[in-house]
Amino acid sequence: MTREHFIEQTCLLLEERGRTDFTLSEVLDSCGAHKGSLYHFFPKGKSELVVASVNHLSICAQAHVRGHLESGVSVAVKNQLLDLARMMESVGHRTIPFAAIAAITGDEDKEVTLACQQTLLKLESIYTTRLQLDGMTAPEAESLSSFIVH
Repeated sequence: MTREHFIEQTCLLLEERGRTDFTLSEVLDSCGAHKGSLYHFFPKGKSELVVASVNHLSICAQAHVRGHLESGVSVAVKNQLLDLARMMESVGHRTIPFAAIAAITGDEDKEVTLACQQTLLKLESIYTTRLQLDGMTAPEAESLSSFIVH
């Protein structure tokens, strides 16, 4: 059993459910692992595992946005909306709602909330940079980026 396998399975649960209300037992069952192996990689338990999974999904989301932005902002937004529509039509598959997870976990798990908020800021920054390169002022780019990401 590897650390990455735990993260991958947790990512699947996050994508499937769109929230963090699953148990460590469900993660262990999906991995076919024992509690000891999970705590070997994630001594702080579920919170540490979810943060690692959110960070993994964050890297994937950033790469995805950068890939779409190669064709321009309007094409990127259009493609992201089409991707979202395809995911919503797929049975049992959802996109990771970083804003929703941050709002849901709120006061309960500050580390998970922070990881989600950092992801949103990183995604906004990617858009802001591109919009400024395309000629927008910083305030305009920041405002539009926030709208696109949230």
